[in-house]
Amino acid sequence: LNDFMINYLIRRFFWIVPVILVVTLVVFSVSRILPGNPVYLILGNQQASQEAIDRLTSKMGLDKPISTQYLMYLKDLSKGDFGDAWHTGNPVSVDLKARFPATLELALASLFLAIIIGIPLGVFSSVYLNSIWDHLIRLFGFAGLSIPSFWLGLVLSYVLAFNLGLLPPPIGRIGFSFAPPDNVTGLYLIDSLLEGNIKAFKSSLSYIILPALTLALGQIAGIAGIVRSSMIDALNSDYIRTSYAYGVHPYKIYFKYALKNAMIPTTTYIGNGMLWLLGGVVVIEYVFAWPGLGLYAMDCIFVKDYNGVQGVALVLAASSVIVYVIIDILYLFFDPRVKF
Repeated sequence: LNDFMINYLIRRFFWIVPVILVVTLVVFSVSRILPGNPVYLILGNQQASQEAIDRLTSKMGLDKPISTQYLMYLKDLSKGDFGDAWHTGNPVSVDLKARFPATLELALASLFLAIIIGIPLGVFSSVYLNSIWDHLIRLFGFAGLSIPSFWLGLVLSYVLAFNLGLLPPPIGRIGFSFAPPDNVTGLYLIDSLLEGNIKAFKSSLSYIILPALTLALGQIAGIAGIVRSSMIDALNSDYIRTSYAYGVHPYKIYFKYALKNAMIPTTTYIGNGMLWLLGGVVVIEYVFAWPGLGLYAMDCIFVKDYNGVQGVALVLAASSVIVYVIIDILYLFFDPRVKF
């Protein structure tokens, strides 16, 4: 990395703080203006005594002005205190630490499938432009972007799990007969390998295939489409025609020269896809009983657990900034102009 890029990346990391501050302000404000009072939910009904209501309201700080509540929240946040999630009885940090790895593992598995399938499909489609294969891949892309993920998840579960029995039913991250591996990264696939527990690895792999495949379908279609479009432009460039004239092998032209240029916009799309996977897996986590952030966030919203909602928003905001910084770094490998 040259000095310019190092300074640029440092500036990007410093931008994490104001971005998170804006996120905390927006989420804090929205969560407070939503109808309903969490005090009544905690006490169980609206027939509780006024004394109990006042005592709990004061304990939660809901009797203070919104601005004071926000400043108190920022003060606690500066100490690493996300508050307590009243509906679980745990500190929010504990809940996030337990659930974020599940969402991250599912998102990474889905993105991995999307990349290893979508990029070759896009290259193949551009090389055989307007052929029957190109039309079939484009049709697959339209279907992948059009089919609702929750419907696809239900259909795949019914066919592959309940009908054919090829995969386990959607009941979590690992089979009931296996204990979760020692928590090193929180990712069952990696932790089971680090532990040397191959049976646990196979079990966790079998449970992640269905939700990962469901999420990956739309991403496969999008990646294949953008790679195809970018490859078509690259293959019509002067330097590609010159490579053909010099007798360079076609596969070298496709995968070394043209694809490298096509990866510049594709990298941006993949990064955005990763953010969508992290923040948009709520329905899939419900369908597959996947104990991740999406499921936790919805539970917090239903019971107006302010601290839980704010904690999830902060984690996703920080993840977004980090993903975009990683994208900037990846540009160095695909676009030499960035170094200058």
